Amino acid sequence: NVSYNRFVDNKLNGGSVSNVKVNVNGDLDFNWWGTNNINDAGVWNVGDLNPGDNKTLNIIARVTGVGEINNTAKLLLNNAYTNMENNNSTATINSSNNNNTGLSVVKTVNNSNVSVGDLANYTINLSNNGSTDLSQISLNDTLSNSVEYVNSDASVGFYDPSSGLWNISSLNVGETATLNISVKFKSEGTITNHAYLFLNDSLIDESSVNVTVNHGGGDINDGGSTNNNGGNGVGSDSGDGLFGSGLLGTGFPLLLLVIILSTCGLFYWRRK
Repeated sequence: NVSYNRFVDNKLNGGSVSNVKVNVNGDLDFNWWGTNNINDAGVWNVGDLNPGDNKTLNIIARVTGVGEINNTAKLLLNNAYTNMENNNSTATINSSNNNNTGLSVVKTVNNSNVSVGDLANYTINLSNNGSTDLSQISLNDTLSNSVEYVNSDASVGFYDPSSGLWNISSLNVGETATLNISVKFKSEGTITNHAYLFLNDSLIDESSVNVTVNHGGGDINDGGSTNNNGGNGVGSDSGDGLFGSGLLGTGFPLLLLVIILSTCGLFYWRRK
């Protein structure tokens, strides 16, 4: 885990400042942890600051990347960046991948091409292919705002959809733990879902899948009444239309009908 403290204060003597926000997203390669004060775009809504006021945001995060990771906080006034020479601050950490444990994660999805409103199942398999029994294992799988959580089932431990945490007490050599998450897709686009594996709070492995979500809704030609194959319309092959239950719809031969009418007409003419 890594902890960030972000401070913002009003040192102006001229009065209050309204609609203050701080973008703390930066070039992130980790998941937010331990705060509910940041929206999905990584913006901290500070609000109004009177002269001399100061506010602090503490962020606890789990690192999910490797290498040098910079996080820059940028001040916004009325949703615009101003005086960027002074109104930004950067913190840097270095992260390394120390996976020599044999612990790994593989994530799959049963359908990678869906429509809005469809369901799909994510499957996450954790395997211990090392030589030592392991404990204090956790996995973070935070669902996108573009999906709705339906249910989940874990072979070991418990998955919390609100935090995205799956805690596994232990995994012995040769064992595999499985988590299934069922979701419903709410909006179209390409949705990437990551599973981050941690051992003793250190990043061990990562696996991700992409799902393409197409526009939902029924096609006008796929269902409902038609005028060709059935229903109540004129010209239907069956049903109650003009040609559906009338004389022609019974299979009475048209040629025979013409002959009968012609004969009746001729007989009437001769009688006259």
